[in-house]
Amino acid sequence: MRTPGAASRAGPKAFSWRPSSAPARRWRRASSSSASSTHDARALVAVCGDFNAEERQTPLRTIRADSADTGNAALAGRALVPLERTLPASQRFSVVHGGHKEMLDHVLVSRALLDCYRHVEVHNEGLADELSDAGPASHHAPLVAEFAL
Repeated sequence: MRTPGAASRAGPKAFSWRPSSAPARRWRRASSSSASSTHDARALVAVCGDFNAEERQTPLRTIRADSADTGNAALAGRALVPLERTLPASQRFSVVHGGHKEMLDHVLVSRALLDCYRHVEVHNEGLADELSDAGPASHHAPLVAEFAL
């Protein structure tokens, strides 16, 4: 697993990004810790909320732990799946920032819970730009996911 870490380098910038696997491993371990040290493929797990990151960004990639990022195909069954992937691209945003639509809020589920998944909605109709003073107390649209358990 790789995540950017600050590293000194010569030149006009004081820092550059370099891969560092230790922080990513600690983050993933903390996010998936349980009382048992063994993985239960039947576990119904949902990790939801404001990650303040889009799907391609490091925080979300780290917590999802796709095998492409971990380099370990044996862990593929433990990867979390973002439900917003099932939405049309035009609906895939939970925040508007400076006119740019971003998906910063997510519902990530285990493979077992994905089997029970029915649909997800983002209530982003009429969402105000978070840079404006107008609008609701929160500029994040709620996500609602339905499962048949």
